[in-house]
Amino acid sequence: MSAGTLGALFRNWLVLRQAEILAARGTMGGRKQTGSERISDEVIVAERAILAGEAETDGDSRAQVAILAYYAVHVPPYAN
Repeated sequence: MSAGTLGALFRNWLVLRQAEILAARGTMGGRKQTGSERISDEVIVAERAILAGEAETDGDSRAQVAILAYYAVHVPPYAN
């Protein structure tokens, strides 16, 4: 993956996460977001690309760690 690509994906991921949160709250442009499933799908694609990419810069590594940290904090572990 070329340098800077993971950083760009990470910035897009942040924008998509914000849109997903706003859609869940029903505050996208003052109305319900009807494309929340599409946004969620785009978030998943961006996350997979970032985590699957080979970090070529420190920024790339930070992007990968930030996503992992986000899920470590915001997603409850599965009960076994």
